[in-house]
Amino acid sequence: MSLNEEQQNRFHQLKTNLASKGLELRQDSDLCWDYVLCGEKAKNLKDPVLIAQRMAEAEYLHKYCDYQRGYNIAQNIAKKRRIQKLPALARQDWLELINEMVLVYTTILGTYPEVWPWMQNISIEEWKLKNTKTDMF
Repeated sequence: MSLNEEQQNRFHQLKTNLASKGLELRQDSDLCWDYVLCGEKAKNLKDPVLIAQRMAEAEYLHKYCDYQRGYNIAQNIAKKRRIQKLPALARQDWLELINEMVLVYTTILGTYPEVWPWMQNISIEEWKLKNTKTDMF
């Protein structure tokens, strides 16, 4: 793929910001490539710093947490909302609810770590052993 000068600048800005979080630009990331190719017209985030943060959060949630358990909890909340005849959550609100349930119910921290575990040379297994809640609630 050939990038014009503005796209190349955004590409390098994003790579730099991702590298500062110990990440690489993923070829399959719609969020990243939307920014690189579209800039201010991107559908999602338009700031490489925020994109890098979001990518780090996703890396953490999917590799270092029990994402399925948090997703199941969010599904139960959505089911209760339907029973109570409350409006469905917007897509972004739904994704934020899942992330919150993963953090609150599956991690001891209950939030994102100050330093990402992959930048601490800690294996995924070791991190999970030290930071995963074992109680169901």
